[in-house]
Amino acid sequence: MNKIFIRKLLSLSHRYGGYIPLSRLNTVSRWLGNEKGEVLDIGCGGGSAMLFLNRRKSFSACGVDINPALIADAKSKKSHQQYFCQDILSLNLDDKSFDTVICLELIEHLPKDEGLALILRLEKIARRRVILSTPVGFSEVEGNHDGDGSAHQCGYLPAELRERGYLVRGNRLRLERAWWPYLLKHSPALASVHWAFWLVTGVIFSPLAYFFPDQVASGMVCLKEVGCERK
Repeated sequence: MNKIFIRKLLSLSHRYGGYIPLSRLNTVSRWLGNEKGEVLDIGCGGGSAMLFLNRRKSFSACGVDINPALIADAKSKKSHQQYFCQDILSLNLDDKSFDTVICLELIEHLPKDEGLALILRLEKIARRRVILSTPVGFSEVEGNHDGDGSAHQCGYLPAELRERGYLVRGNRLRLERAWWPYLLKHSPALASVHWAFWLVTGVIFSPLAYFFPDQVASGMVCLKEVGCERK
């Protein structure tokens, strides 16, 4: 029940969350701007996020995910123009082969050393920019389902990404985490109310989370410009 509930919330978030000012997808969409090139989407899932990000069909998107069911779902939605069902750590892509590389809510699911290695690899693949999103610090928001890969294995702080040359902006208020794991486990109905309350509260106070990720945000979006070369 918890997994189904989480998937429904994530689907709603990916489908409509980008229209909320200063939300995660809204920030990613603004940073993509009028991208006309090729975008590599690491951990693309079922493609819902890309449907929003490329809603104007302005760029060519390639989706990568290790889960064949999610790749099949993305293909059914026609969210990307190309797909790889493979572990990105073993995927052989040329350096500077995509204009922009995005990796949303993935690195926290990997051991820290693998996550950091992935970030370095993405920076080599990108011609222009890398965009990451991840929780601020370690979070158990999605539970502890080791079997389906949703368990978080590590956490990142804004300062860590800044040291690596990233611009960091926050999203969502950290206070919403306090009761979420407990409610999700014991009462999905109350968890729905909790989620709705913090959705509204988060919109009202989104500028605080956006500009002060270290202090009040529970999530962050990070941008690094790596160059402007084209093949």
